Amino acid sequence: MFSERLNHVMELTHTKASELARAANLNASYVSRLKNGNRPLPKMPDFLPAMCIYLTRRIHSDYQRDALRCKLNLAAWPVEEREAAMLLERWLLGKAAPAAGMEMLVQSFTSAGKSSELKLNIPEDELSAARRYYYGPEGKQEAVMQFFDRIKKEKSPQTLLLSSDEDMGWMYENPLFTARWAMDFKQALDMGNRVRIIHHVGRDLNELLEAVTKWMPIYMTGMIEPYYYPRLRDGIIRRSLFIAPKSAAVISSSVGRDTEGMLNELIVNPQAIAALVKEYENYFALCRPLMKITSRHDILKSALETSLFFEGGGSSVCMAGAPTLATMPEGVAKSMQERAPKSHILELWQKSSSALSRNLEGYRHTDVLSETAMTAPLLPLPCADFLGAEGLCYTSEELESHRANIQKLAHGNTNYRCVVDEAVPSNLLLYGRGGQGTLMIKSDEPNMAFIISEMNIANAFWDYLEVKAKTPPSHAWQ
Repeated sequence: MFSERLNHVMELTHTKASELARAANLNASYVSRLKNGNRPLPKMPDFLPAMCIYLTRRIHSDYQRDALRCKLNLAAWPVEEREAAMLLERWLLGKAAPAAGMEMLVQSFTSAGKSSELKLNIPEDELSAARRYYYGPEGKQEAVMQFFDRIKKEKSPQTLLLSSDEDMGWMYENPLFTARWAMDFKQALDMGNRVRIIHHVGRDLNELLEAVTKWMPIYMTGMIEPYYYPRLRDGIIRRSLFIAPKSAAVISSSVGRDTEGMLNELIVNPQAIAALVKEYENYFALCRPLMKITSRHDILKSALETSLFFEGGGSSVCMAGAPTLATMPEGVAKSMQERAPKSHILELWQKSSSALSRNLEGYRHTDVLSETAMTAPLLPLPCADFLGAEGLCYTSEELESHRANIQKLAHGNTNYRCVVDEAVPSNLLLYGRGGQGTLMIKSDEPNMAFIISEMNIANAFWDYLEVKAKTPPSHAWQ
């Protein structure tokens, strides 16, 4: 069984559920239930590659390698991390490694749903071209993996330059590749690389929703500079530019949404990369910031900006890893203000709670809270640093009082609903009001607030929040 295998590897590598959850962007209680067999593995476990990479990196000793080599029926434990992680993933899923060896496995991993019986029949005289030219969505996946591999070999960080208005199915439609892409991207950011990205905001709704769900964790690193081109484009000739100025570039073009068989080129020549950087800079000069980004060092201004989202009417949704100020009882707000006398807790509580009361008279509001927010014995105050109360936590009495107030609201006002969603990150606050914009706050280090007013992206966030707000009643307080 999957749970037994996962439990074995976690014990062998001395991995805690909280550590594995953090690596795979999951809730720790969810990982614990997977490990204990109380939660079945989903049909498309897109978090599994990230889990396996993390577990593989905790295999340091010969006894660990020997134990897994025997379990996986291998002659030797792989030297390459990628190979070991993919073999581990297949074993966790109850699959044996292909008899043809790891070369076939690596190829099948990057083929986005193609048959695992992949024939490696590239003629020797075409081998150099095959390493430069890639074709179609599957080829773009291979080129992008090579792109990240080159970035990870650099000794000093750089600013990656990204832009694409091509169809994004190559990134999202194969969950194995999506997980690998997210893992590589995170590793590049962990190395100190920054990213400047020009978004195409004229995409259809489904693509924007995909972009929101996949890019949100990356934005929360604070290492992304997002921009957009404000003028209309006809979308006939489309282009992608992925540039690491010190390392490599991937470029491609297509007509409309048809990328099947289209050429993707991996470029490593420094002069060619410099020319592409110039092309990107020419395009960037025509763009505008996609969102306003504020750090905790401008606390009062952040609080005032936040209040803009509590003015006026309209349905709203707040997704957060902890109960929010708007639903906090007055006694708790005063108690916290007394313990952090220089903070803005009481000031912002008065604005947000009053606005919520007014809004509930005619509009719906839904809080989508993490499972931890409603079950943990102790919690930090969300966004405490922004409020000038760095490190402040609830007392057990304050937390109990706040949760009781949420229950009272849920049972006493038909326009208020609280949903418990185990997938909500603990460090996130995402607030949206239909047609008015979106606020996203990352509450841990580095603290960042993102205020999004570009309406295509704001509406995509709103649609994402509305889906979250419609969690089945079994997971909500009515």
